[in-house]
Amino acid sequence: MALIREVENPPSYRSRAVLHLEGDSVVLEISSNDLSSFRAAINSYLRLLAATLSVLDETKSLLE
Repeated sequence: MALIREVENPPSYRSRAVLHLEGDSVVLEISSNDLSSFRAAINSYLRLLAATLSVLDETKSLLE
């Protein structure tokens, strides 16, 4: 998954993320020492997740 690289090699030391599976769901846990870096991390991961889902949707529609 595209998020694994970002979780394993975060762009900043100010936040930390853990990615794991719970049944059929992917869980992303984000922690940070301050609100601004927490917000930046959430925005970054949500953008990456949205891009991943968009590519999957496009791929699925091409295969149908």
